[in-house]
Amino acid sequence: MRRAVGVAVVCLVLLAGCADEPGTAAIKPTEKAAVESIAPTPTETPTPTPEPTATPDPWTADDVEAIARTLSGECYDDKLEDKRLVAEVILNRVSDGQWGDTVTEVVTAKGQFHGYWTPSRDISDTDREIATQALRDWYANDCAALSEYLFFEAGPNRENVFRKSY
Repeated sequence: MRRAVGVAVVCLVLLAGCADEPGTAAIKPTEKAAVESIAPTPTETPTPTPEPTATPDPWTADDVEAIARTLSGECYDDKLEDKRLVAEVILNRVSDGQWGDTVTEVVTAKGQFHGYWTPSRDISDTDREIATQALRDWYANDCAALSEYLFFEAGPNRENVFRKSY
């Protein structure tokens, strides 16, 4: 029995000595209890970032069609700058308010924009593209006039002549 106690003491001394050797980490009983009590942290599922939604255009399809229809009656299809300036005249008049408060009111005002009522050709893709771009620019400009032009008339070389006064 003495021998068993002696062997147990030697084992304890050896074990205690090994724990203090450099390069080995000894865990004290209090640290061991603390390590065992730490629960693993649950992994959070990241919240997916919502897909950005497109902001709807502030103008209507009717606005685009009214301008495009007017362009098809007032401009030759190959005169892109002419189309843009006619679209600006329409939007400048909406900004002015004297001819109406909407695109449709302006292009259908009595005695104005004969081309809206009697288009000379079918509405083209470029008519719609120019109408859309002019509306985009007008809204980006807080619906203020895009140029000084409020009037135009047929001019030479199949182009219109634009004016700020009648």
